[in-house]
Amino acid sequence: MCYNNEGDPVSFVFSEDITTIPLEQARMSLYLDDLKRTDLPTRFLEEVHGETWKDQVTYIGDKMRQNRLDQISLLQYYYLLGERLEAQFWSSAAKKFIQINFFVSTYRYT
Repeated sequence: MCYNNEGDPVSFVFSEDITTIPLEQARMSLYLDDLKRTDLPTRFLEEVHGETWKDQVTYIGDKMRQNRLDQISLLQYYYLLGERLEAQFWSSAAKKFIQINFFVSTYRYT
């Protein structure tokens, strides 16, 4: 199930019936339709709070634990987490901190 920013369920509508045409052709059609979309809202990245790197990563983790995050919000938090890892040059200590403090099952999109 997918949700919008307000937490309401969202349905997908395809421009053509993808069940009656070959999969490769259906994918290409969907990709092209997606590229033509102009109704996409602009979303700015959220500011991450915290004085230290660990505080910022903890803040991101707390946000990711919130219920009913939509896919875009969850993707944003993974991006912000990646930025924090990049700032630490993907060090072993940074990876270990995240490994200890993040649980995979907590951050799955449902």
